[in-house]
Amino acid sequence: MKNLSIGKRLALVLGAILALLVITSGLAMVMLQQLGQEVEVMLERNTRTERLAVDWSMNLNAAVQRRAAISKSQDPGLKAYFAEANAQSVRVTGEFQKQIDEQLNSSGDRAALEEVNARRKAYQIVRDEVTKLKDAGDEAAAGRLFDEKFDPAARAYQEAVQKVVSMQRQQLDARGTQVLALRSRTLWLLSVSAGVGLVLGVVLAWLLSRSIVGPVRQSHAIAVEIGSMDLRGQPQPAYSRDETGALLQALDRMRAALRNTLLEVRGVVDGVHTASQEIAAGNMDLSARTESTAGSLEETASAMEELTSTVRQSADAASQASQLALTAVDVAQRGGQLMGTVVQTMDRIHTSSGRIADIIGVIDGIAFQTNILALNAAVEAARAGEQGRGFAVVASEVRALAQRSAAAAKEIKTLIDDSVGEVGTGSTQIKEAGATVGQIVDSIQKVRDIVSEISVATREQSQGIAQINVAINQLDQMTQQNSALVEQSAAAAGSLNEQAQRLSRAVAAFQFEDGVHAGAARLPHTQPVQQASRA
Repeated sequence: MKNLSIGKRLALVLGAILALLVITSGLAMVMLQQLGQEVEVMLERNTRTERLAVDWSMNLNAAVQRRAAISKSQDPGLKAYFAEANAQSVRVTGEFQKQIDEQLNSSGDRAALEEVNARRKAYQIVRDEVTKLKDAGDEAAAGRLFDEKFDPAARAYQEAVQKVVSMQRQQLDARGTQVLALRSRTLWLLSVSAGVGLVLGVVLAWLLSRSIVGPVRQSHAIAVEIGSMDLRGQPQPAYSRDETGALLQALDRMRAALRNTLLEVRGVVDGVHTASQEIAAGNMDLSARTESTAGSLEETASAMEELTSTVRQSADAASQASQLALTAVDVAQRGGQLMGTVVQTMDRIHTSSGRIADIIGVIDGIAFQTNILALNAAVEAARAGEQGRGFAVVASEVRALAQRSAAAAKEIKTLIDDSVGEVGTGSTQIKEAGATVGQIVDSIQKVRDIVSEISVATREQSQGIAQINVAINQLDQMTQQNSALVEQSAAAAGSLNEQAQRLSRAVAAFQFEDGVHAGAARLPHTQPVQQASRA
């Protein structure tokens, strides 16, 4: 059980208790169901049959008494008076016997009922004979038959019915005894189950408490030892696989880790003491070298001031050259812009000349069409003869005019083509001149850029040298500060040694195993290192 987790233990204990409760409840339900069935049988069959038998016996006794009264009485009206009651008695007796016949199942009950039937038949035979003699007026014979046969037959009939009643009562009593016994067994079983459940619950609870409380107490003891600075305890030889085992294992690991850490701290304290002495010696050496470094920095600062003045003059000259190059670039750019404007104007002239040439071509086409139309008109006038002569003259003049227009248009087109060619040549030359000016502008721009870069580089160099000068001054100041820090470091080394002593005493307060604690001797007290100062 120790290898189970606490949750599984609780589940196991509660599961066992619940299982026992379920079993006990199941048995109680079964026993109560059986008890209910027995009570139901007793009420539905035995009690009902017994009550039917009693009613049957009472009805039979009343009928026999009425028959006896009629047989013994000399009153002829008595028979008529009891006629309805007798008829009802016969009917009720038949119903009782039928119902009882349906209820009885055992062989003894069936035998008793058959005996009742036999005696009833004998009774009915004698009864009918007495009735006949009575109706015939033979009172003496009826009286003798009543005394000799009717009374014995009636008694035998009543005894048989009473026997059935007695048997049903016995069965009812036996069924009641069984019910009481079953109730006693049920109570005993429930009591035993409750007792077993209580004992099992107590045992499981004790086992569960024992498996949890013991490791928890061990964990508490370890925590108390660690709290009192006692680290001499040894780890457990074995751990359980539950949460308490994990807790014990974690506490043992914590104690071992704390012990190892403190032992390591003690070694570090020794190292700190040694290092503090070495730091003090190093501070003395550092102070001497710091003084030498300060002298070298003063000489370097003087040389850097002269270099700064020279570089500043170079930066001023480079700045003037950059301004001149910038002016030349502006002049070249304006010339390039003017050449661009001329090129655009020549392009527009070239475009307009082309459009004029196109218009002249249209005019030439119109003159050609006009000539064709005039020729066609002259042909048609010649066909018309005298009537078309005047029209032929006009057509001839129109044709001549169209030919002259075509010749003039060709001459104008030739001139325009020559002009367009010249304009194109001029435009090309201007474009080439513009490209040359652009190259000049680019070259001047490059020169300006180079001069600007030289100026920027010189300025940056001047700034860098100035920064170097500032850095050297800062180094000189830092050197002086280092001298002061050396003194502070010497004081810190003494304070560090004192703190190491305190830490050693704090570690010595912990108790370790035999042989380990004895080695935790206090560190020897050392004198503070003499403070170094810059002359």
